[in-house]
Amino acid sequence: MKLMRLAMCVAVFALVGGSVLSEDMDVRALQAKLAAQEARLNDLQAKMYSTGCETENVAEGLTSLRKNAVVTIGGTLNTRFFSRNGKVDTQLPTVDDDRTTVSQGGRRTAAKNTSSGMRIADAKLEFKIDVNDHFDAYLKVDLQDDDARAHVVENYWVRWKNICNSGFGVLVGRDGIKYGSGMGAALVDDWNLNYSAGGDMPINGDIFNEGAPFGALSDADLMSFGSGFIPRHTHYDYSRTVQINPYWETQDGSFKAEVSVFSALDTNNTDGNVMSYQQLTDNAFRSRSMNVGFESYTGRLTWKPVEGLTMTGSVMSLYAKHGEGYWGFNEGSNQGTWLENADFRTAARNTAVNFGVEYIPCFFDKLRVWAQYSHGWNDFWVDGHDSDEVNAGLEFAFTDQFSVYVQGDYLTTKNDQSDLFNKSQGWAGNIGVKYVLPYGVNFEAGWRHEQVKYKNRGVVANLADGTNHTKIKNDTIYAHLGFNF
Repeated sequence: MKLMRLAMCVAVFALVGGSVLSEDMDVRALQAKLAAQEARLNDLQAKMYSTGCETENVAEGLTSLRKNAVVTIGGTLNTRFFSRNGKVDTQLPTVDDDRTTVSQGGRRTAAKNTSSGMRIADAKLEFKIDVNDHFDAYLKVDLQDDDARAHVVENYWVRWKNICNSGFGVLVGRDGIKYGSGMGAALVDDWNLNYSAGGDMPINGDIFNEGAPFGALSDADLMSFGSGFIPRHTHYDYSRTVQINPYWETQDGSFKAEVSVFSALDTNNTDGNVMSYQQLTDNAFRSRSMNVGFESYTGRLTWKPVEGLTMTGSVMSLYAKHGEGYWGFNEGSNQGTWLENADFRTAARNTAVNFGVEYIPCFFDKLRVWAQYSHGWNDFWVDGHDSDEVNAGLEFAFTDQFSVYVQGDYLTTKNDQSDLFNKSQGWAGNIGVKYVLPYGVNFEAGWRHEQVKYKNRGVVANLADGTNHTKIKNDTIYAHLGFNF
């Protein structure tokens, strides 16, 4: 009897214990499932926050203050050293204080300049703002902006992308103009991109102004050349233009068409309504406008027919409203300049075209070659002042980090209103090396030579017709240490 009761107790305890153990195992399994689900939810949330800015080996972006966008921060810091050696040789006559000719002989050296220095080339912060697949924005802050630009924020725009999955989009704000190929390799710009190219040539154009050894020149003569004696020609280094930029591109990015309309180029005033003032009396001023409304525009087509091949074509038309004088640009400050009662004809539009091609062979992707051509009509709104410019070069990458490049420029101009500086012809070439470290530090060093000749039309200043009377040379050695993040 005792044995039977003992057996019954053991059976009851086994039944209860088994039930409890089974329930405990179910609870543990449920807890494991919940933990796995929570991990999946956290991963999904992280991916949603980082959508639009996630790239390989790039840290996750920051969430905006209003929790409606992801912000990716980056920037550049570039330090550069330049050593320059330039001179001016000329056959133009010298004059004395009463502006009469003193002497005229063969070619002589009228000016020399040797200089060197190190400076911070630029220090900028960039903010890429991604909202969703169809909307983003961008800011670029110039940390060492000066009065010539008068805006700390270099770029600021918003963009609607691929509206209704149609390929159409529109950018509104301050950005670079939609013109040109931008295919160079060196940190020193080419003449196609920048007006003075070789890193601010040291010989200033004032040598030909009133009081200079050659005496006073006409406005038409002065408008034949600009800063550093590089002849006036159309370029496209305008990165701060307020514009409306509609565009269309294919889904695979092989073709893109852009149009941009704006009222003023690269000016201190973002609205373009007033660029400068002309003083009439001690207390009266008259405002001057480069144009009225959106009357300047650019257009550009970019086509990539096969892998590694890029072809571009673009046009630019800049409208300027003139009064009883000439409205142009001061090259030193990128601001408007009013030349009252100028003694030459002005044009309402400065028009230019640019064509470029770049090729990286798929069977030899270490080599990149490019060429581009630009032609300008009525450059800087001088009626009858035209220019042609060719830039070409190649870059060879020995490794992903180390490469060498060579490039050259050829430039000609013709000013129908100037007899003394009727034509110019110039060429430049530079060679350099680049080395980029994986974490953003980059080095570059090179040498550039530039030279320009000016030719007169007819007998001017006792010079025979077609004389190459003035020649300018400049050599620049440059080095660069930069950091991109």
